[in-house]
Amino acid sequence: MDLQPEELQFLTIPQLLQESISIKKRSPRTFYLITLSLIFPLSFAILAHSLFTQPILAKLDSSDPPNSDRSRHDWTVLLTFQFSYLIFLFSFSLLSTAAVVFTVASLYTGKPVSFSSTITAMPSPKSSNAS
Repeated sequence: MDLQPEELQFLTIPQLLQESISIKKRSPRTFYLITLSLIFPLSFAILAHSLFTQPILAKLDSSDPPNSDRSRHDWTVLLTFQFSYLIFLFSFSLLSTAAVVFTVASLYTGKPVSFSSTITAMPSPKSSNAS
């Protein structure tokens, strides 16, 4: 980053866009790997959500009685899918945001940036040992 922190607050929109583009150019390989491993699966999940949900909703709108076993099964499938989707969406959105923020912060402070350093900076789930 070519600007001091005090100067960043006075950027106009075109200058802000130019500064944002220059961030990606400083470490393109890292940003491409973050995009492929974190942002692309997140985007695919968002786009594919309606593809998987619409058939289940169509079954629920069919002429089955509301209290039938088939209707209950369809609702269970829908709610299970929605819950899994939200967990996946939440996890990948947090991980991708954290990876991009860490990478930009590293570039801003002048630290060397690589995909492996970005991934190892992400918190790993700790096993809870009740001792």
